[in-house]
Amino acid sequence: MYLLLNKKLRRKINFLINSDNLPTQKLWFDEIEVEISSGFVKWVMKQPTTLSLLGIPQSQAQLVEKEYEGGISHFITDSLRFVFTELPISSNYFWQVYLNGAYSLDCCPEYLKKENFNSIKENAERINFYHLSFSDFLRNKPDKYSHFVLLDHQDWLAENNQNMLFEEWELILKNSKVGTKILLRSGRSKIDFFPQFIHNHLVFDKEKTRNQHLKDRVGTYGSVYLATVVNPL
Repeated sequence: MYLLLNKKLRRKINFLINSDNLPTQKLWFDEIEVEISSGFVKWVMKQPTTLSLLGIPQSQAQLVEKEYEGGISHFITDSLRFVFTELPISSNYFWQVYLNGAYSLDCCPEYLKKENFNSIKENAERINFYHLSFSDFLRNKPDKYSHFVLLDHQDWLAENNQNMLFEEWELILKNSKVGTKILLRSGRSKIDFFPQFIHNHLVFDKEKTRNQHLKDRVGTYGSVYLATVVNPL
């Protein structure tokens, strides 16, 4: 709503998202940052509704608020500065759709591109959908899985239900094999809620995730983790 009402700011954002080089992006972001650094905007950034629209649930916001110097509003501002001054916006379909409300033909996910339609159509039957918790899925569909992509949901468990967090890791390791890959991310710059026992079963590739995290086009996560299972339960 603030963007819609503030036509001057909206105009600058349009120039930013249509920039074709990093120096120009930085020039426009410097001007935009001045306008979004007011007390009112910082207050809006802290509100649960705003955070939810950014994909940050309240429990995760509380983790960031406790850890990040300056709190959640500074975290968001610093994240925006990195995304818009260090990464090319012309190919960043995440922020293009956030700010434009739509993808373009040349800036969209691979699965929306015309040349990939037939491949997706031919393999659509291989996708299965389940409406249950991750732990319940592993109990109901036990197997030796090769990959787990956990996104950032363990931030929520760490804040609200650590028993479920421990249980989930136990089930993951019981349903893994040697070489299984586990990918997850966090709003924190460093996760300190991993159960101690998992370190006897996993090896974390810190160098690879550190380098890849610098290419994160969303920019609202503090850290990324890639682990390989070396000793399943």
